[in-house]
Amino acid sequence: MRPSATVPLRLIGALAALLTLGGCTTGGSPGPVGTAACVPLVRVEPAVVAPGGTVTVVVNDDCDRDAPDGGWVVVAAPVGPGEEDRVRVGVDGRLSEGFSAEVRIPEDFPVGEAFAGIDAWDFSACSDGASCASPIGGFRVAIGG
Repeated sequence: MRPSATVPLRLIGALAALLTLGGCTTGGSPGPVGTAACVPLVRVEPAVVAPGGTVTVVVNDDCDRDAPDGGWVVVAAPVGPGEEDRVRVGVDGRLSEGFSAEVRIPEDFPVGEAFAGIDAWDFSACSDGASCASPIGGFRVAIGG
């Protein structure tokens, strides 16, 4: 009798579901941390940009967190190691109101996957063992974007 190919597929599907659900939450209500644990959603427009172009980083208004001294800093960077290709822009805005920032992507910015969002996010409200998200969104840098 020949084994069915559906058994491994079911096992893979169950494993994927378990891993996905396991990373969603640590369970329970937000507790005393409240809005300190809130991470705003970030989107980057357009999804594809050419070197020398501009992306708009839009931060939603779901969190009521005070800006750090000097205001928020929005960063755009290629995915991967290294600080040399990061672009930073200061922003005057409150998370409770949402804000957006225009970020010019330099001509020599690496082509490929990139991200943009709030730089130096404070993860101190993240409980030990939890998987805390960063307030970033993805985009791609491509010739002819």
